[in-house]
Amino acid sequence: MRKLLSVMGLVLLGTAEATIAAAQDTRCAQKRFEGFYVGAHVGATTHDTTWNDPDNWADNFSFDFNTSSVNTTRSGLAGGLQGGYNYQPGCIVVGVEIDGSWADLSGSRTASPAAAGTRLTLRDNAEMYGTIRVRAGVVVDSLLIYLTGGPAFAKLAHSWRIVDPAASERFSAETNRWGGAGGAGVEWAFTDRLSVKAEGLYLKFGTVSTSGFSNAGAQQVRFENQDSLLIGRLGVNFKF
Repeated sequence: MRKLLSVMGLVLLGTAEATIAAAQDTRCAQKRFEGFYVGAHVGATTHDTTWNDPDNWADNFSFDFNTSSVNTTRSGLAGGLQGGYNYQPGCIVVGVEIDGSWADLSGSRTASPAAAGTRLTLRDNAEMYGTIRVRAGVVVDSLLIYLTGGPAFAKLAHSWRIVDPAASERFSAETNRWGGAGGAGVEWAFTDRLSVKAEGLYLKFGTVSTSGFSNAGAQQVRFENQDSLLIGRLGVNFKF
């Protein structure tokens, strides 16, 4: 009796597994995500930057600054284009996507110490950024759930200026930076060619240094910036 029950259990288990596999094959047979695609996106981006003054340049003007490190954060809208290719074996999707975004994330932060008439102004701007990412995920019905990651690039600008009654100095740098990107998203294919998606990305860039000669301090000075971007966006893709 036990042997019979064991055999029946194995048969039922095998039948269930076969039924699930068949259902999965049927559900993913259309391969709605496989192929080349292009699209557009829009969303919100937050630019976080930290400015370091390791040579204490600001102290040449006033010892009240206390600005060895200053963090600023600003947010704004961004939009752009993307394109890529997906390979879909069954209910698994693996692909590569390249995207570029344009934004207006310019802003400034001003600090005024006790010294009357002395002012430090930090200006930052993230004009453009993009990524080259691998996407990998699973398909549930017509919904793709994926993780993504790869290299990131951005055009970032920074400037630092101090004005006081006796003198003023300004340094600036505009650099094309490389870093890394990671995130996750979902994409829903509502036809064989059209899909909409929502994704979140985090872009991190390494430290960049800018050097120059300070007349106020009669010394060579160096500044450092660390930058990151936090992105949330919606997009639409057209597969061809």
